[in-house]
Amino acid sequence: MPAIKPKSLRKNQLMNLAPKKARVIKEGEEQEVPVEYVLADDIVVVKPGERIPVDGLVVEGHS
Repeated sequence: MPAIKPKSLRKNQLMNLAPKKARVIKEGEEQEVPVEYVLADDIVVVKPGERIPVDGLVVEGHS
């Protein structure tokens, strides 16, 4: 029987899956910034196969 992991450990493992950087469009150029600097209304670019770095709305896309 597998050991049950504490909730805090499972949460940390899940948080470690999240990307640390996001690709955003600023001043007409694609720039990579830490996710902490992504602002509301920023346009985030996610390429096929990448993890989505922040919550938001899909405004355009295809794969």
